[in-house]
Amino acid sequence: MNYESLKAKCYASPGIFYPDNTQNIANIKQTLVYLAGGDYPELSVRESFFPQGVNNRAQNIIVLAIDSVSYKIFHAFHNKLTAVPSVTTALTSTFPSTSVVSWSSIIQGVAPTEHAIYGPVFYHEEFNRVITILRDAIYVTNWDKVPIPNPCQYSLGSPTPTLFEELATLGWTSYFLCDRGLAGAKSWAYRYLAGAKVVANFFDIQCYFDIKRLLAKCLDLTEQVIGQINNSGNLVWTFINLDPLVHETGFTQSDQEYFWSTISLFINRISSHSKPFTIVLLSDHGQITQEVDRECVSKFNELVDNPNLFRLPFGGAGRVRWVYPKSNKVDTVYKLFTSIIGEYGKVMYRADLENSVFFLNLPIPKKTRLGEVVMIATSPRFPSFGHTLRAEHGSASEDEMFVPFLVF
Repeated sequence: MNYESLKAKCYASPGIFYPDNTQNIANIKQTLVYLAGGDYPELSVRESFFPQGVNNRAQNIIVLAIDSVSYKIFHAFHNKLTAVPSVTTALTSTFPSTSVVSWSSIIQGVAPTEHAIYGPVFYHEEFNRVITILRDAIYVTNWDKVPIPNPCQYSLGSPTPTLFEELATLGWTSYFLCDRGLAGAKSWAYRYLAGAKVVANFFDIQCYFDIKRLLAKCLDLTEQVIGQINNSGNLVWTFINLDPLVHETGFTQSDQEYFWSTISLFINRISSHSKPFTIVLLSDHGQITQEVDRECVSKFNELVDNPNLFRLPFGGAGRVRWVYPKSNKVDTVYKLFTSIIGEYGKVMYRADLENSVFFLNLPIPKKTRLGEVVMIATSPRFPSFGHTLRAEHGSASEDEMFVPFLVF
């Protein structure tokens, strides 16, 4: 269904859109396997992803995997693209709408309830502590953490084969192009990158905040790799991490224009290449511009450090918070946060979240990771983890929840 129809179907309440079962990023894996020549039994998913139909399977595939581009941003520029996609589809992200959750669902082809990664920060039962999987560390307070020894040794994610492992059964070779920062997140990347040849040949922190340098590095690396490909059956996955830039600036109009014009030029250049490549552009989640209420943040921070109320530091993902109160303080914490957050968000007991469609009405394994009290932003004024940032994500607004899936 088209974007407006999908929004109408997923609308829950002001500021909240639920994920859709079919037009969901968790179905991208099987979509790419199908393009590569694999089976695709689910007709409803195929029709949702390819409303215009697919005439030919791909000989080689380039995936431009963009972190933090919403469908709304694509839609604002789609008439200006010099490269015209043959397939244009809006998909819903995961809940929470954050990178570690969304990319895990995309690459493993499963919902968050199956891989049980509920954000970058959550309670992990093997440690009986709150961990951050992007830093391979344990939180000892809300602000301090210590490294996890041997992070690859603890279980994280689903045993389901990754996209790259499944493509290998079809005789395909997968290349994962990224910066060394992503490849360095051992506990998460260990599972997430399984089956791919990782090409991580740059780490330049400043390029994250310079759209021209970032795209030059990512697209130049892509052309270097495809220049060495002389046969069919190759997937080149190029990870373009706009997340830090969008957090910092909100993705300015000029940066958006440069991004789409540069991507269009790249696609046109590859399309004229002597080697046949199908190009797929996709994203994990969007971001929403914040208008944080500083007084609310101050009251919130005063409360979170109260040792009499909480047994563990907070978890969550940006505009979603997992709260771990002491067993006799659950109701007290619920009422306190309801008073502080007011109309800026929904405060729920975990049992209420289990009975909602945020997780597609699926059973929630390892639900203790979520915390007994949950806070979900419904307004840009919510006191997020990144309340000092220009933009943030994690919740379920239109800007965060809907992402593009384009085939060229």
